[in-house]
Amino acid sequence: MEKFYPMLFALVGGFTLFMLGVGWYTAWRAGFAPAIVVACVLGTMGAAFAAYGIYHRRTYLVAGSALAVGLIFPTIFGIAPMIAGFVLFVLLVSLEFFITTSGGTK
Repeated sequence: MEKFYPMLFALVGGFTLFMLGVGWYTAWRAGFAPAIVVACVLGTMGAAFAAYGIYHRRTYLVAGSALAVGLIFPTIFGIAPMIAGFVLFVLLVSLEFFITTSGGTK
């Protein structure tokens, strides 16, 4: 089951980069309003944690970062990024739980 980690990490990396671009674009379109810039800075920190977690293969950090990036970045897409971030979070955490409770790979 560990063979799915690189694919999920790449998916989270792509999602994070997409949200990073869309979030800062939204801030630019809104005239860099202070509340939106603060949310974008926090989202950028989440993206940095995702990059760190992907590089060091830390599943829970990557999962939490995917959830944070989906929740924090302001976008014009409404609730869809929040749901996508939550789905990625659940996928990574449930895969990690399965691997640790089944005693290894299957």
